[in-house]
Order: sequence, then structure tokens, then C-alpha cells
Amino acid sequence: MKDTLFVAVHEPHYANLALAQAAGADVYRIPVEMTKFSSKFSKAAAILQNSAALPSNYNFYFTESTFFYPAIRRKLFLIPRNSKIINLFATPLLYFLHNNMHIYGSERKAMLSLLNDVDACVLLGTLGSELARKFDSIKGKPSMRTSLWMTPKVTGAIDKLGAKYNPASKNIFTTARFDFQTKGMDIVLKAFENSHKNDNELKLHILGGVKMPHTLLNSLSLSCQKNIIQHGNLSLENYASKLPEFSLYVHMGRGEAFGLAVAEAMYASIPAIVSSQTGSRDLVSKVDKKMIVPLDAHALSAQMEKFLSLSEGKKLSISKKAREEATHYTEKEMAPKFAKEFAALKEKL
Repeated sequence: MKDTLFVAVHEPHYANLALAQAAGADVYRIPVEMTKFSSKFSKAAAILQNSAALPSNYNFYFTESTFFYPAIRRKLFLIPRNSKIINLFATPLLYFLHNNMHIYGSERKAMLSLLNDVDACVLLGTLGSELARKFDSIKGKPSMRTSLWMTPKVTGAIDKLGAKYNPASKNIFTTARFDFQTKGMDIVLKAFENSHKNDNELKLHILGGVKMPHTLLNSLSLSCQKNIIQHGNLSLENYASKLPEFSLYVHMGRGEAFGLAVAEAMYASIPAIVSSQTGSRDLVSKVDKKMIVPLDAHALSAQMEKFLSLSEGKKLSISKKAREEATHYTEKEMAPKFAKEFAALKEKL
């Protein structure tokens, strides 16, 4: 028997893959064409087919919120009963299940049932721990808490610029590449409109190719819309080159396990305001707990305006602290610690 297999769909997020590499796991990628469905029947058939195709000779299956594949395989007696499933809750899955979002009906029931087959959990931040405690199927099982970290490629691109923080800038930014709702873009846009009424020089930059309903943007005033700049998806180099333009990052994640863009912004010396429903709040709390706000547009706009009204000296002080704290979220510092704690978690099983 081999030791650990990391199970991911297509290309895993680079930060999740970094965890797998630190754990010394082999990587198994489920083909992307096997994750696109035209009906519930085809989806169920594909999941069964993917489950049956998993290698069966591993002691541990480390899954990227794909625990249901080895769980189904175990129920079909296709992997040894003593093989263990360790799930990395690095997506908003638990948040969705708890709040009845995105996953409904029979699919939700099946997912909740298969959670019982998870033997141990890798949770991201205090939010991950809080969510896990809401599920009887996993709250008493062995677990470890960790954070994602930035890769040397990302930190290197930011360091290469050598740019200094500009406290006088009135450019705010957020990042959103996929689901606008998970990223809280409705809250960000409404908050920006509120603040823009008080300072029409403010600009909001959206980095990433997120698709938003036209009604969401059209609900904003025309003067506000003119000061919202959408940059689309950017290469790492272009993304890093944009960062010196901004004085503040906002991130209203709904159940997002750990928004690495928060760490990247802070590594570039840009202070961040985040929601209380993202794992990245742990990092922000080390700088200023007041920069963590509820999922509410008025609360966000009030904190944005409060920060922007600070003296340049105070902003520079917060910027320096943000950079200092973000430097701990690097591969060099966190990978060895994760490897040691993951090995200890496996020993418990």
C-alpha cells in the first residue's frame, strides 16, 4: 500500500496543491470533462464512474472537498475499509451546506450523508473550525487547523516591483474571478456606492473576470458606475504591477475558506477590510480587528470611509503592520509546519 493520495478535480488551486506537496502526497486529477453534466442522472453517473476509477492502493485519501469520491468507493467496497479519508475544507462547501446555498435537494442530502465517511478534517482558520462544529458528522473527529500560503512565485512578483504604499491614493480594489455571490460583490458594490456619494473621487477596481448580473451594476448610480473599473483576468505580472495603485483592499467573502488575495494585498503593504465570514479574517485581525466587518454594505462603507479619513501617517503605520503579518504566510515558513502537523493527524487515525 502507498501512503497518501491527493484527490482533486482537474487542476487544483495552486495553494491547495502546495498543501498536498508539503504533505508528500501523490496527486490524482479527475478529468474536467467528467465534471460537466447535462442532467442529474448524468451527474450521478459521472460521480460513480469517477469514484470507481480512483486508485485503491492508498492508506490515506487527502481530498480537496472531493471526499465523496473515495467515500462512495468505500461504500462499494472498492478500497480497503481501513483506508482513511482526510478532507481539506478549502472551499465554501460547509458554509453552503449550513446556509442551504447552491447545493439543494437530493444532492444536499447525499453530501451530508457522505460527510459521515470523512475520518479527519483539515480546516482553514477559525471560520473553518466554527463551521465544522455545526455538523455532528465531523465535529468530533480528528482535525487540524491551518492556513493557505502564498507561493514564492507570487511573493517574488510583488517583491520584484519594490513599490511603496501610497496612502494618498483613492483607488480601492477587490478581486473576484468566479462566483460573484461567494465573493460578496453585491455588498462591495453597494458599499462603494454609499462611499462614493461622500467622495466622488473614489474609484473601485475589480481584478478578475467575475461575471455579474447586469441588474447588479445597473442598480448603481451612473456617476458611481463610471468610477468602477473592471480589469478582467490578469497575468501574475500584470496583477502585481497594479497593486501599487491602491490604498485599500476589500474582500466580502461569504464562507470563503481563506482568500489568498487578502494575504497578497497585505504582502504588497495594502491594508485590507474583510468580512467576518472569510477565513482570512485571522490574518487581518492581527493588524486591526476593526477591519473585520459583518456581511453588510453599510458596515463596509462606514469602515472604508473611516480608514480613508485617517492621516497618511496612520495609514502608513497600518500598511507596515499589514506587510509584517503577511510575510508569515509564505511557503518557507508554513510548509514545514503543515507537514509536521499533517503527519501527526495521520498518526491519530
